Amino acid sequence: MAPVLGICVIVAALGVTALDVWVLRSRVSMRVFTVVLALMGAVLGAGALLMIEDVPVSSWLLAPAVMAGLATLHTRALLAGSGPFRT
Repeated sequence: MAPVLGICVIVAALGVTALDVWVLRSRVSMRVFTVVLALMGAVLGAGALLMIEDVPVSSWLLAPAVMAGLATLHTRALLAGSGPFRT
């Protein structure tokens, strides 16, 4: 559909996610952190779909929802109490 728009959306989502993980994580409540992380995961999934032609409606419904859950799960696993990137 729109590869340039998809790449811009993905880069923007990654930038906001990096800001959320490294800057805001210690300054906002865990609920706000998780909501922003899930939203950016959904935006990342939508950005990926923007780069593909003829995407079915089911993909537009499932991909953002799955990416929201996976982004949250992935970050929580990496930044857990004894996770590899926790200092």
